[in-house]
Amino acid sequence: MALFLRYNLFGIVWSLLIMLISLLPQSSSISNYGEGTDKIIHVFMYAVLSLLLIVGFKKQSHNTQLKFNAIKLALIASNVYGLLIELMQMLSPGRTFETQDVLANSGGTLIGLAIFWILYKL
Repeated sequence: MALFLRYNLFGIVWSLLIMLISLLPQSSSISNYGEGTDKIIHVFMYAVLSLLLIVGFKKQSHNTQLKFNAIKLALIASNVYGLLIELMQMLSPGRTFETQDVLANSGGTLIGLAIFWILYKL
């Protein structure tokens, strides 16, 4: 367990940051900064999340299932997490569930995978 936390600390902290930002009551709209700005933020947040999870999972030495299935598990975890956050936003004042946000989150996870391949596989 200690090694899991060691290698995934950044991913865990990043996911908690996403939760904090996403579930705070919305006082001012990000969309005031331009059309699509919030979607770019969603893509960025989930690209970083999936990249951190893939790297953390790949570094596991004691959990070979996690290590060898790192990409698949990180993409599933990132996408499920994004969907759960969107569903939880329905309980937060001023927030709503948006299908476009779920799609932006999923797109971000794929971009995170692409960044992983560029940094570690090329």
